[in-house]
Amino acid sequence: MNPFTFQTTPNVLFEAGAPKRIAALVSEFCARRILLVTDKGVRGAGLTQDAEENLAVSCDLTVFEDMVADPPAHVVEAAVTLCREKRVEAVVSIGGGSALDTAKLVAYLARSDDRLDDVFGVM
Repeated sequence: MNPFTFQTTPNVLFEAGAPKRIAALVSEFCARRILLVTDKGVRGAGLTQDAEENLAVSCDLTVFEDMVADPPAHVVEAAVTLCREKRVEAVVSIGGGSALDTAKLVAYLARSDDRLDDVFGVM
């Protein structure tokens, strides 16, 4: 495994209407190709609609909605493959813990020579 430093986000935005501001937040990273990690339930309920519409105006948005609770390796690997194919520059997520945690892992693996087996283990 290649050594790396993990620094979590310096802030979390929690407010009404936050999805409408997501493009402005992403623009701070100068990213134009974005992967949104979510699940079909969250997306089907319309919870990603404002974010998707907002991002699509200024970014090349790809949505990965095949998340499931405690995703098996093939789901994570599919998201990493999509991320690489689309040359994604930033990964964002809307959803529960599995979507959020998977988005972080996908962002790392998509830019790394590491494989999922290199960083994932079961105790």
